[in-house]
Amino acid sequence: YNSMVKNNVAILLAAYDGEKWIEEQIYSILNQKNINFKIFISVDKSNDSTYEICKSLSIKYKNIVLNLRSENKSSAAKNFYSLIKEIDIQDYDYISLSDQDDIWFDNKIYEAIKLMEKKSAYGYSSNTLAFWENKKSMVIKKSYNMKKYDHFFESAGPGCTYVLKKDKFKTLQNFIKLNWNLVYDISQHDWFIYAFYRENNYKWVIDENYFMNYRQHFNNQFGVNVGVSNIILRLKLIYSGWYKNEIIKITNLVNSKNDYFKKKFCKNDLNYCLLIKNILQLRRRPRDIIVLFVLITIKLIKFYLKKYIV
Repeated sequence: YNSMVKNNVAILLAAYDGEKWIEEQIYSILNQKNINFKIFISVDKSNDSTYEICKSLSIKYKNIVLNLRSENKSSAAKNFYSLIKEIDIQDYDYISLSDQDDIWFDNKIYEAIKLMEKKSAYGYSSNTLAFWENKKSMVIKKSYNMKKYDHFFESAGPGCTYVLKKDKFKTLQNFIKLNWNLVYDISQHDWFIYAFYRENNYKWVIDENYFMNYRQHFNNQFGVNVGVSNIILRLKLIYSGWYKNEIIKITNLVNSKNDYFKKKFCKNDLNYCLLIKNILQLRRRPRDIIVLFVLITIKLIKFYLKKYIV
């Protein structure tokens, strides 16, 4: 890796009702070292002064570009999809995603690119240091070994850690343009992007180090999976059918027609027997494997009780 060469990086920042945190986040991005960069901000229709703050900063700093105030997209994912679709990456070597409320270390992008170059990877994510308003903090580990089918069941970590190399990003961008309505319907952009890269055999690396403070608060659309309330929320998403539906949507979108997983595991619905058989290949973290095994087993028991007893 040639540390003397400064890569050009486009940083895509999706914002909504972020007046409390966005200025601190933008300044932490402006402090990035050893790279050339431009920040592209899309402000979803907000109820506070987020747009005005971003507009003021874009006037002050030439490497901040503020998109026109967007329509109400209703989610961070949809805002990111729009940014990815619209960005002209011709002048950039890498593309990075940013939330509005975190705090980046000044070497975040540089270290990501360094590892990507070392591992010849096209996609990057990392562990994070989560922190709360009560001063609590903890490392969130995402760097467990990747499994054969994990990309159908989880993302590679928070999208705010993602760094993507230009050439494969262009393929992703074209795919999103061609399949806009289907992509726009997927709730988590980071999960979709990871699945797309893995299914296309674009090498991905998950860094065991962390280079940002990952803010947790009541406005997080999907925060870290700690605490009773967060666990209950995720269990509700599973039992409501949301999780299963997202798996099916992502599988149908990113798979080739002849793919084994799509044909056997997820043709019209999830094949729970095959999922149990391949349970060790579905999630990275051992605890998540156990939880998923229990939930699938409960589903199977309910199915057979209903079919043969009721």
